[in-house]
Amino acid sequence: MKAKEIVLLIFIIVAGVFFYHVQAGKIDVVWDDFIALDFNEYTYQETQVIEPPLPASLKVLNSHGQVEVLGAETDRITFTFEKRIWRRNEEKAREVADELHPVVNKGDTAVTITTNRSDFKRRNFETNFRITVPSGMPVEVTNSYGLVRADQVGETMIDNRHGEVSVTNIRGGAVIENSYEDVEVSGLESNCTIRSRHSDISVKAVPGEVNIENSYGLVDLRGDSQKATITAPHTEIWVEDVSGPLEVRNSYEKITLRNVGPSRLDGSHSSIDVDGLAGNLEINDTYEPISLKSVRGNLQI
Repeated sequence: MKAKEIVLLIFIIVAGVFFYHVQAGKIDVVWDDFIALDFNEYTYQETQVIEPPLPASLKVLNSHGQVEVLGAETDRITFTFEKRIWRRNEEKAREVADELHPVVNKGDTAVTITTNRSDFKRRNFETNFRITVPSGMPVEVTNSYGLVRADQVGETMIDNRHGEVSVTNIRGGAVIENSYEDVEVSGLESNCTIRSRHSDISVKAVPGEVNIENSYGLVDLRGDSQKATITAPHTEIWVEDVSGPLEVRNSYEKITLRNVGPSRLDGSHSSIDVDGLAGNLEINDTYEPISLKSVRGNLQI
């Protein structure tokens, strides 16, 4: 085989591996938002107020940017819309800023806030929302490639692909989906469901049921929950001060329990460390050591 043929073969193999990982989501490439090295950043803001009467809930649809929804003692919705635009000069950036705007639909059941991003063939911009709503208002956010934060609102649903999520002080429960960025949850009044991958997840002070699905990351659950189920292969798991029934399934990473209730642990190549367990303990595991202290109940291994 000639040298050129060898080089071509190597190139084809490398390209194939690269595009496979892009397709699988292991490499993050956003083709329509590629920012050239010689582009400059320009930022523009505008503010809008949505007057009462308001529908019962808020829905936000965004992409490539941040969304913050904060509850407050108010009877209206106020939001700041920030446009971060990359262009070669301010004139070009201003042309985009003049055309890029929020879109508000005040429906019967929800206020929907989104943008006209789809109108642009060439993008190279981010859109950020900072929204203040009446405290306790239910919120649904769909976003990607940026932080989503919710605080002092009602029932919360967040879908944030490739984006960090922070949910605090919620008057109700939360359902969260994301990937590749951290998830932090604390101070809910009801149940919490999290579906993620390649993320570090921290959950504290959730009195209802907790269901977590993750892979290739970390799960840290603390606080008295009614029941907790964690399914997280290739993920280190720490659970502390959870008195309700606990089910954990993982592989190839450590499971640590501190001061928990009845538990079932299913692991594969997972080391297990338990210190303080009130109730029955069932363990199914292979190939790794198990350390047990202060288990007050029946034990099955």
